[in-house]
Amino acid sequence: MLKNNLAVIGKENKYAEIANKGMIVYAFLTFIVSLSSGVLFNINHYLPMIICILICILANIVYFFMKDISNNNITNKKITRNKKMNFSQIIIIVLISYALFYGLVTVGQQNSKLLIQYELSDLYNTATVSLYLGIIVAFSRIARLLSTIIFGKIYSKLKDKSMIILSSLLSSAFLFIILGYFCSSPFLKFVLMSIGFCLILSVIDPYRLYTQDFILKTTNPEEHQVAISYMQFARKVGTTLCSLIVSAILLKWPLIDVIFGIFFLTTIEIIITLKLYKMINYK
Repeated sequence: MLKNNLAVIGKENKYAEIANKGMIVYAFLTFIVSLSSGVLFNINHYLPMIICILICILANIVYFFMKDISNNNITNKKITRNKKMNFSQIIIIVLISYALFYGLVTVGQQNSKLLIQYELSDLYNTATVSLYLGIIVAFSRIARLLSTIIFGKIYSKLKDKSMIILSSLLSSAFLFIILGYFCSSPFLKFVLMSIGFCLILSVIDPYRLYTQDFILKTTNPEEHQVAISYMQFARKVGTTLCSLIVSAILLKWPLIDVIFGIFFLTTIEIIITLKLYKMINYK
């Protein structure tokens, strides 16, 4: 919708800039939520859920005023067109990379948080664990906000190198968590694991922005809505497959082996992005 409406007013090249601003707002709001949800829960256990319901109602009202006024909106055309998308080799690899990246981010974030919680539980009581874990989550939200702001400013310079850098950062995130796990010093252990956890959160929005921008630039305007749908489908498939792999590992091996497995898969993601980068430059 954003891409199509910007095309109507001749500002199609502003997509990445405006989309990034939206992601900054979202990252800021999630940071506020991470700080306030615990306090609201202590006031009343149902208060966070009540506020969520009110926000959902408000969001639905706002949606009624959002329209795609371009000629490329396939939902309101009188003439039926072929809505199938032409998949080039580059588009297929981009979708595979996106699926794997988001799958690793989702399961990696969940299991890294569990691992940190288990390690904290070995040293502290429940109240202290909750406090420290809340601080780590808050810092991860700050990292997500800052990374989105910084990426928006340097995106035009990085361009297609973004995917290699972001994939490398994701891989290094799990490396930090592994190093922290085997560190004997409790302080250094949680510093390293916290850095790794923050890095996982910091690459989410920049990678999504790059992938969306690339897909929308390399597909025809009438294919945009279908292309975004395929992106979301790829994300769900990647998350499901990675979750199944993690579940299979946990049947026989401890949680740290899951992190090792995710770290191995991030190296495959780096190889895919390197291959994709060469293809894009060749084209």
